[in-house]
Amino acid sequence: MEAGIRWACDNTNASWLTLGVHEDNTRARAFCRRIGFTETGKIVPYSLDPSKKLYIMGYEDFSQTPCPTVRSS
Repeated sequence: MEAGIRWACDNTNASWLTLGVHEDNTRARAFCRRIGFTETGKIVPYSLDPSKKLYIMGYEDFSQTPCPTVRSS
């Protein structure tokens, strides 16, 4: 995950980094929170099964310079 965040920081002009976590994957949501992502409050249908949901999480300090350091899990 740290490599992905660093790549996005180094190779994009994005000011906000988001990801979607499936509603049944509580371990992934907990992991993302531990490394610095927060719940955005946005929920979208899961494209492979629209009856399921994706919770959108955001990395709030993403636009900092230099690139943010991912918190240890």
